[in-house]
Amino acid sequence: MRRIKLNSLKFVLIVIVVFLSTPHSFAESNQGKLTADRIQYYREQELIIATGNAKLIVDDVEISSNNMEIDLKSNMLNAEGKVHVKNKDGEFDSKELEYNIKTKEGIFLESEGIIITEESKDPIYIKSAKTEYSNDRTKIIDSEFTTCNVEEPHYHMSSTNTVIYPGDKLIAYNVVLWEFNGKVPIIYLPILMYSFKDKEQMEAEVGKNEYRGWFLRTTHNYYLNSYYDNPILNKLAGDFGQIYIDDYSKSGFAGGFKHAYRTLEDDHAYLYFYLDQDKQRPEQSPWITMELNRKQKFNAGRDKREYNLQYKNYYNDRWTSREKGLYLDYDFDQDLTLKNWDTKVGLDYNKDKTHDNRIILTSYFDKLRKESNDDYIGLDLYYDLDDKQTGRLDSEADINFDYQHKFLAEEKSDDILKVDLDYNREKDRDRGKYQIKDEYNSKLNYRGYFNRKENIRDDYYNIDFSYDRIDRDDWTSYYSYNDKLDKYRINLKQYKRYFTNSLYLDYKIDYKYYQYQDYDDSRRTGDAFEYLTTLKLADTQRYYDWSIETEWKERDIKSPSRSVNINSSLEETEYYDLPEAKLTLKPGQIFNVNRLDPLKVILGVKRRYNYRWKDDLYPIKEHGYYQLNYNDYWRINNRNRLRYKQNLQQDIYSTKQQRFTYESGLELNTSIFKNWNNSLKHNYRKTQGEVMAGFEEAKEDKHDIDWKLNWVKNQSKFEIETGYDLLAEVGEEYDPLKITYNYLLNDNYTIKNNIRYDLNDMHFDKIDTSIIIDYLNFDYKLDLYYYYDDVEKELNGKWDTELDWKFGKKDWEWTVKLKGSYDFEDKEYDKANISIEKMLHCRKVVLSYDYVEEEIAFKYQILSFPNHAFGVKSEKGQISVGDGDLGGIVNEEN
Repeated sequence: MRRIKLNSLKFVLIVIVVFLSTPHSFAESNQGKLTADRIQYYREQELIIATGNAKLIVDDVEISSNNMEIDLKSNMLNAEGKVHVKNKDGEFDSKELEYNIKTKEGIFLESEGIIITEESKDPIYIKSAKTEYSNDRTKIIDSEFTTCNVEEPHYHMSSTNTVIYPGDKLIAYNVVLWEFNGKVPIIYLPILMYSFKDKEQMEAEVGKNEYRGWFLRTTHNYYLNSYYDNPILNKLAGDFGQIYIDDYSKSGFAGGFKHAYRTLEDDHAYLYFYLDQDKQRPEQSPWITMELNRKQKFNAGRDKREYNLQYKNYYNDRWTSREKGLYLDYDFDQDLTLKNWDTKVGLDYNKDKTHDNRIILTSYFDKLRKESNDDYIGLDLYYDLDDKQTGRLDSEADINFDYQHKFLAEEKSDDILKVDLDYNREKDRDRGKYQIKDEYNSKLNYRGYFNRKENIRDDYYNIDFSYDRIDRDDWTSYYSYNDKLDKYRINLKQYKRYFTNSLYLDYKIDYKYYQYQDYDDSRRTGDAFEYLTTLKLADTQRYYDWSIETEWKERDIKSPSRSVNINSSLEETEYYDLPEAKLTLKPGQIFNVNRLDPLKVILGVKRRYNYRWKDDLYPIKEHGYYQLNYNDYWRINNRNRLRYKQNLQQDIYSTKQQRFTYESGLELNTSIFKNWNNSLKHNYRKTQGEVMAGFEEAKEDKHDIDWKLNWVKNQSKFEIETGYDLLAEVGEEYDPLKITYNYLLNDNYTIKNNIRYDLNDMHFDKIDTSIIIDYLNFDYKLDLYYYYDDVEKELNGKWDTELDWKFGKKDWEWTVKLKGSYDFEDKEYDKANISIEKMLHCRKVVLSYDYVEEEIAFKYQILSFPNHAFGVKSEKGQISVGDGDLGGIVNEEN
C-alpha cells in the first residue's frame, strides 16, 4: 500500500488530481471540497484519511470532525469525534457519523441538532440516541425536542420515533409534553404532525355537544410526493389534503375529506365531501355535503376564472332543524383581457326549497378603446322561474344595462356619456289593498308599483341618460332622464367667471321634470317640474360692492296631495326677477375715517313677477330696501371685551306695504382669573309691518340670553352653559344647563364628566362620568352613564369598564384583561369577561371566563408556533379539548 502525506497547502492540487483520476470520486456532485490539518491518500485502495479539523463540503452539505475517512469506491464517509453536519434546514452534532456522499444518507449516533423553518419563529432543538439522515427524510429514535434556548430548557417534548421531511413536515409518535424544566409530564399524544409549509397540521378534539353527545373529531393532513414514476400517479404529484374522521355518541359516525389539487401551474382547486350519520333521524340519514371549487389564473395573473359547485341533500346547516331536500348552487366568474377590452362575466344558478331555478347573469366590458380607460358596457340579468313558497308558477326578472363613453375632443375637456337601463318584474304577492312603495337611490331613480285587485305586481323600469361635461375652468353640466317616473334634470353651473380681478359673472341653472303615477287612485298623479336659473354680475371694490342679479323659477306651485290631482295646481311660472340690484357702500373707506370702518350701508331693489299676481292690474311688483349694518368690538379693559352688532333695515313694497327690522347682538367676554373666561350674549330682533306675499318670508322676533363659563388649562377643561328665551312659552324658557368637566390630573390620570340638567322640569337629563388611567403598562377606563327616561320619569343607566394590565419581568410577565358592561334598567350584563395571561419564557398560558356566554377557556401555546395552541373550552352545553377548528365540523348551534 502506497501512502501519500499532504498538508493543507498542497490540498488544492491533489483535489484536481483526485477529481480527474478516480472514477468513484466526488465528481458526481455539483461541487466538492475537503480540507484538514493532515490528509492521507491511498491510491490503490482509493481511500482518503483526514485528521485534525477535517471539513468536507459537498453540494449544500457541510461535514466537519476530528477524524474523517472516505472510501471513494463505495462513496462512504466515516467520521468520529465532534462530528458536525450543516445544511439549509439545520445543523447536527454527534459522536459518530456514517454518510454516503452519493446518496446523501447517513447515520448519527448520540446526536444533537437544530432545525430551522420559516413556520417557527425560533429554531427547534433536538436530542436523539440515533438519527438516520437523508436528503429528503430524517428519522430520529428516542428523541427530545424544544424551542427553549436556555441551558436547562423550561419544557421539552419526548418521542419514541420522529420523522422529519425537510421543508415539508414533522411526524412524531408517542409524544409527551414535559413542563417545569422537563420534570413533569402534562400532555400525552399518540401522534403529532407538524407542517413546515402549511399552517394546518394534525388536529384532534375531544368534547361533549348538547345535541350530539360526546365526540372525538380528528383531522389528518396528507401531502403527496412531488414526482412519481407512474404516469397516472404523477398526475396527483404535489397534491395535499385533509381526512376527517369524527364520531358522536348520540348521532353516530361522521367523516369526509378535502383534497386540494392543481392541474395547471397557476391553478388551485379542491374537492370537499362530508357525510353525517344521524341515529336520531335514521329515516333521513345520512346528511351529505359536497363542494367543488377551482381558481385559475392566466397571462401572468391578468386573467382569472373561478367556479364553485355545492350540493347538499338538506336545507339549513343547523343540526337540530335540518330538513331533507335538494340544494344545488353553481357560481362562475371570469375576468379576461381581450385585444381591445377587458371582460367580466358571472353566472349564478341556485335550486333549493325557495327557488326551483334561479339564474343570475352578469357581464361587463371595459376599455372599448385603447386610448380610454373609462369606456365600458355592462349587462346584468336575474331570472327566477317560480316561487315554491307560494306555490304560484310565476317569474321574476331583473335586467340592468349600463353604457359609458368618454369623449376626448378637447385638451381641457373630458365629456362623458352614460346610459342606464333597468327593468324589474317581481312576483305576485299580497301587500294589502293600499300598500305602495317608493324607493329612491343616489341617481334619483323612482320605483313604482302596479296595483291589481287581489295583489300587487311589482313591475317597473328605469331609463337614465346622462351627459357630463367637465371643464377644468369650473364648468359642470349634468343631465339625466328616467322613464317610468318621466323625470329628468339638468344642472349647469359656473362659479365666478372673472373678467377682471374684481368683476365676475355667476351663472347657475337647475331644471327638473317628473311625473307621479299611482294605480289605485289614492295618491297624487300628474306632472310636476321645477326650473330655476340665476345670473349674477358683480364687482368688488375698496369703497363699494355692487351686483345685478336675475332669477327665474318655474315649477309645480302646490305640493301634490293624496286627494288633489296635481294637474289642477300647475302654473307656467312661479316667479322671475328682472333684476335685483344691490349696492354696498363702505363709508370708512370713502371718507377715510377709521371709526366708520365697521359701518356698511346697503341699498337694494328687486322687480319680480309672481304667478300669484297674474290677475292683478300690475302683475310685476317691486321690493326695495336699505340696511345699516354696524359690527365691531370694544376693548373695555384688560379683562373685558364687548362685541356688538346693530342692524336696521326697512323693506318697502310697491303695494305700499312696509316692514322695519331691528337686530342687536351684544357679547361680553370677561377674563375673570387666569384660565377662566365668562361669556354673556344678548340677542334681540324686533320686526314691525308686513312682508308682501310672493317675496321672502319674514324673520321671527327673537329675544334671548346665552351664558357660558369656561376654564381651560393644557388638556383640562371645565365648561358650564345655559340660556334663557324671553319670548318662549311658560315652562320652556330655559335652555338645558350643560356642564363639561375634563380634568387631566397628570400625564396618567384623566377624569371626564358631562352633565345636562333640564331647568324647566328640574331634573337631570344626562350624567356621564369617565375615569381613564394610563400608567406605564396599566390601562384602565370606567364609564358611568345615566339618562332620563321620559316614560318611567327616572334616570336609567349603565356602566362600561375596560382593563389592560401588564406586569412582571420580560418573557415572564402577566397580562390581565377585563371588559364589562352592565345595564341598570335591564339589571343584567351585556358584556362581562376576564382573561389572565402568563408568559413562561418561550410559551404562554391563558385562562379566560365569559360570564354572558357562560364560557371558560384554557389555552397553552408555544410562542414559536403562533398558529397552533392546545386548549380546553367549556361553553353552553358543550365541552371540547383540542387544537383549533377542524375542517369537517358543521354548525352545531341550535
